[in-house]
Amino acid sequence: HKELAEKFMNWMLTEEFQREIPLTQWMFPVNPNVKLPASFDYAVKPDKILYLDSKKITENLDRWIKNWAELMIE
Repeated sequence: HKELAEKFMNWMLTEEFQREIPLTQWMFPVNPNVKLPASFDYAVKPDKILYLDSKKITENLDRWIKNWAELMIE
C-alpha cells in the first residue's frame, strides 16, 4: 500500500492540514508555508528540531513508556 501511504503523507503536508496541527495537536506545523495562529505568538520556539529514527524508537519505546508511567504515578 505504498501508493496510499504516499497520498496520505502528501495530504498531511498540505497547508490546509498543517494549519489545523497547532490548534488540535499543539505541535508546530512542518510545512514552512503555514503561518502559526496568533495564540502561538508567545509559544517557546525550539532552537533545534530533533529527529528520531524508527530503529531508535523501536529499541527504546517500551523503556520510555515505562519511565513516563512511573513518573506520572509518583
